[in-house]
Amino acid sequence: MAKRSPLTNAVRRFFTENLTAKIVSLVAAIVLFSMVRGSEDAQRTVFSDVVAILPPGDSGKVLLSELPDRVRLTLQGSRSLLNSIRREDLEVQMDLTDTRLRYYYFDPAVFDLPAGVQIVQMAPASVPLTWADRIERRVPVEPQFVGTPEPGLSITEPVAVEPRRVLLRGPQNEVDPLASVDTQPIDLRGLAAGEQIRTVRLERPPTHASYVGEPMIEVRFEIVRELDERTFSELPVSIVGPVRATLRPGVVAVVVRGPRSSVETMEPTQVVPWVDIEDPALTGTIEREVQVRGLPEGVEIVRVEPPSVLVALRGPGG
Repeated sequence: MAKRSPLTNAVRRFFTENLTAKIVSLVAAIVLFSMVRGSEDAQRTVFSDVVAILPPGDSGKVLLSELPDRVRLTLQGSRSLLNSIRREDLEVQMDLTDTRLRYYYFDPAVFDLPAGVQIVQMAPASVPLTWADRIERRVPVEPQFVGTPEPGLSITEPVAVEPRRVLLRGPQNEVDPLASVDTQPIDLRGLAAGEQIRTVRLERPPTHASYVGEPMIEVRFEIVRELDERTFSELPVSIVGPVRATLRPGVVAVVVRGPRSSVETMEPTQVVPWVDIEDPALTGTIEREVQVRGLPEGVEIVRVEPPSVLVALRGPGG
């Protein structure tokens, strides 16, 4: 076996002799260091959540100022005390029920801090307050639409809204200028013909205003086929009955309305204006209303110009 050197033996004795005493000394040193270190003054930055208590609704005032949602605190004290502070224990309330206040100052005494810890800096330390008169006003609702229905269809007017007006509460300078409030957009894309009912939310009111009640609106509207009008001029008027009469005038104009596809493909020869003089006993000159036949399904008469003609009748053998 190789013989250890004197240096090796000395190092071995240093670590192994009186081992228990050395371990106890090391632990005591660590504890003492921790106690000294923990009692030293230190600084720590924490944030305190802010809860605002606003004035009651009957105060007649509304706050326009932006309020902080937290306050930054720079604390000083022993390290052990600073480490024991939790953010949830530092929540602070802003009492804003007095509408005469022009500034709110955060009082360091309201923060729940351990004895021996002090606040050396606070941001913000104060908040400027601006108040306005509060009013209530009923404002008309305007439904908003986006997109278009299926080809050949359109939305009819007017659109029914329930309720027609909503109650808005807020500062006078924001509520008074409003001519109306909008609904959130209603998508018309791909809708088929028929009655449509939608329950939609109102758009956000002005910054410091609010709706009184649930901001939901029912909108009723109908999707119908797009209708076009077309005029057929100089159409001869036919006589139904014995051909023994003269018409004045002998031609009329017919205005029709119907689905675009039907109206655009109509031929003038399809539109037949006529008058009825079936009674053989009629004589003299009489007025007869012009009627029209030959219209495709879905197409209707808007008007006939002129709506009636004079019929000069001749008796039998005349």
